[in-house]
Amino acid sequence: PGTIDYTITVSNTGNQSLTGVVVSDTLPNGTIGTLSAVSESISANNVLDTNEVWTYTISYEVTQADIDKGADLVNTAVVTTNELPTPESDTAATPITQAPSLTINKTQTGGQKPVTTPGTIDYTITVSNTGNQSLTGVVVSDTLPNGTTGTLSAVSESISANNVLDTNEVWTYTISYEVTQADIDKGADLVNTAVVTTTELPTPESDTAATPIT
Repeated sequence: PGTIDYTITVSNTGNQSLTGVVVSDTLPNGTIGTLSAVSESISANNVLDTNEVWTYTISYEVTQADIDKGADLVNTAVVTTNELPTPESDTAATPITQAPSLTINKTQTGGQKPVTTPGTIDYTITVSNTGNQSLTGVVVSDTLPNGTTGTLSAVSESISANNVLDTNEVWTYTISYEVTQADIDKGADLVNTAVVTTTELPTPESDTAATPIT
């Protein structure tokens, strides 16, 4: 999100002065914007003289919703005069580039490391939106060291509990694993894998946490 600035110029290209000049501007969100005061290049007489150029400026605040939508931001300016009542218009289109991105991080936050006896290992999973687009349909799954799919805690959303992974937001989950004697007897690292997909990023992203056994 940010600001887009526009300049509108209306030029009298005929041989007659133009009166009753009305310029309006429709912003990309469909609302009518408020133009700056006009700058008249020849004479500030409220008449668009022959060969004169009138200049206006206006700005638009791009929203996250605009970026999530992804369509070009189209601004349309229209002018009419008493002598030319049929509207003349021009548009300026600004493209949007969507760059969805995220990271997932799985860490051991409690329990033995390395493991020497049966007990509980605690993990934290964080999913961070590192792109410029809101992420929807977020699905996080966790495969425990014994190969089963674990049950994650309810998600904690750092910005807004709206079930949307907003830009710059971090979602946090926790989960635990009960280390068994069989795990210790096997002796292999206890590997926990977390995976995330979203509607905008359907290719799974994953991270693992490995706990050695002594």
